[in-house]
Amino acid sequence: MQYLIIAAGVVIAIGYACMMALQGLVAVVDSISDSRKQAKAKRAEKLAKSQYQKQQALAASEQAELDAYRQDNPARIVDIPNAEAFKRVFQILDDFTAAANSFRLQRVFNNRNIENLFRDFASIKFFLARDNVREVLVVR
Repeated sequence: MQYLIIAAGVVIAIGYACMMALQGLVAVVDSISDSRKQAKAKRAEKLAKSQYQKQQALAASEQAELDAYRQDNPARIVDIPNAEAFKRVFQILDDFTAAANSFRLQRVFNNRNIENLFRDFASIKFFLARDNVREVLVVR
């Protein structure tokens, strides 16, 4: 009986030691995983920083090129625009727009109506152009 008690104590001690070893292994794996995540975050941060620096350098070089071009080719205002001419042009444009908006379609033709209208002609060809604009070629 004493041997059974001693064996049970040994088994419990070995089980406890195994459990502690497993906890230690889990802690090591977690620390390795955390360090890998930190290293990955540092690499991503370095990459983002280098890309930002490249973009800043590119923007600075483009600005330098623009400044050099502007220095070599200064802009000059030749004449002040005529305000009355602009008013006349816009008035004419407004009149044209009003006339165009007042026009109503008299009749809308579909493909069959067009075929019937030109049925006595030699040939009729329909074309679909850009923006769904239909074109018809009729030969007499």
